[in-house]
Amino acid sequence: LPRLQKLLSCYNPHEAVFLGERYGYGLQAGGYNYITGGGG
Repeated sequence: LPRLQKLLSCYNPHEAVFLGERYGYGLQAGGYNYITGGGG
């Protein structure tokens, strides 16, 4: 538990955190990136 608390202390609790694999769609042509299914 102490290691998890140390890791979580690196994040701002007032900002959203997304966990999952990140993908990109059409990034060269102004596309977007997104978190895969199951992430969030």
